[in-house]
Amino acid sequence: MMKNYAVLDDNNYVINLIISEDEIEFFENRKCVEYSEDGSIRLNSAQIGCQYLEDQDIFVQKQPYHSWILNTSTYRWEPPIEKPEGPAAWDEFNKRWNTPEA
Repeated sequence: MMKNYAVLDDNNYVINLIISEDEIEFFENRKCVEYSEDGSIRLNSAQIGCQYLEDQDIFVQKQPYHSWILNTSTYRWEPPIEKPEGPAAWDEFNKRWNTPEA
């Protein structure tokens, strides 16, 4: 059965993703951590640039905007205000959602 592994740098950021039938602890002298694409292993799927939090044993995606807050239950980034219904784009400069005009 194929398994997914994240290759980590010295600060536990994902620098590569590999798939293998074998158990992998290290790849090219870098620590590897198994993950699942659906988040069933380590809560969130790994992606290049995300960080592995060793104490929590989970992956956290890159913070999309400086103002967004990490939800420590889901370990996903959330906007400081709730997204309105329908299409909307986050405006980081004004810290609000922009919606298309009708």
